[in-house]
Amino acid sequence: MTRKTLLVLALSMVSLMWACSRSQSDATWTPVPLSKPVDPWFEEQIGDTKTPVLIDFTATWCPPCQEMKPDIHKLEAAYGSRLKVVEVDIDERGNLASHFEVGAIPHLMLLKNGQIVNRSVGGRDYSDLLKFVEAACGQP
Repeated sequence: MTRKTLLVLALSMVSLMWACSRSQSDATWTPVPLSKPVDPWFEEQIGDTKTPVLIDFTATWCPPCQEMKPDIHKLEAAYGSRLKVVEVDIDERGNLASHFEVGAIPHLMLLKNGQIVNRSVGGRDYSDLLKFVEAACGQP
């Protein structure tokens, strides 16, 4: 097997394990300064925005990621200009997944004022997504 095939299989297995466990613990998260990768696409998407940003690390082959997609779009519509959503396909942008130490998907990362203020691994429904971003964005 090729290295890429092994990586895809490993990520698939980890993703399924996380999706089944549906990790919901967002207990206390200490904001961490964002270490920006050297990536022009990422810089174009994120820049120095003052708007909170939800980064959705995903893949087309990940069923939990695809199940969450409509709820993420609904969340983006509910918040309008108060939240920017950026989708990062880990197969197309593996350098970003590696930079941010994304070991399993779906993986969400919430940025505010240049800091990572929350992270989550595993599938979430719409009400969980709302709770996830409320601290940074308030109510929709």
